Amino acid sequence: MKSKLFISQGGPTGAAVAKATGNGDMDRPDSDAPATTDDPQAEETRVRILEAAAALFRRYGYAKTTMADIARETAMSAGNVYRFFDSKADLMGQIAERWLYDLDREGAAVAEADGPAETRLCDYVALMHRLSRDRHITDRRVDELCALVIREHWPAVENHVARIRRAMAKILGDGVAEGAFAIEDVDRTAQLFCAALIKFNHPVLIAEYLTEDMEAEAVALCRLLLDGVRAR
Repeated sequence: MKSKLFISQGGPTGAAVAKATGNGDMDRPDSDAPATTDDPQAEETRVRILEAAAALFRRYGYAKTTMADIARETAMSAGNVYRFFDSKADLMGQIAERWLYDLDREGAAVAEADGPAETRLCDYVALMHRLSRDRHITDRRVDELCALVIREHWPAVENHVARIRRAMAKILGDGVAEGAFAIEDVDRTAQLFCAALIKFNHPVLIAEYLTEDMEAEAVALCRLLLDGVRAR
């Protein structure tokens, strides 16, 4: 999935039914989708600023780009840029949210697909790793920016992690419903799966282990984890 602007690359569910099945949170409105404005003209200006900022960050890096540079790129005053974004960090946070959101939407399609839960979870883990790895290989600057966002603990990362947990909880809950998995707390199990598999999505760790066959390792670890929750 790619938007015109951004290349592809919460918390655990809380309802009692979702805890038993893992299905409830995936059906809720996408409340952590990237923000927009109701005014079409204002939204067009806001997106133009985001496009310019994303291009400059990728060309020169975050540290070397100033709000004045972004204003010049959009042929508007710095004051007008500040009408839409509080700071350069605010801009970067919203850009990262869209990058990560696009990535997560691709993963969600696997989580919500038909088929055995075990197969879907392994496919999901492999896909999320491939998207992260390919981003690192094809666009190092974007990967550096994502690493910056992670280091700064911006909300975009929290939303990204929450979406991954929801996707995993959805699949694990489906497995419980199928009788394939025996899990008392789907949300907690999804959280632990995420922690165990972080090496395969974190940009810094992907860069360190890039020469290894990480996709095969990710799938093998996923299957090992599933062995621990399989219904006996």
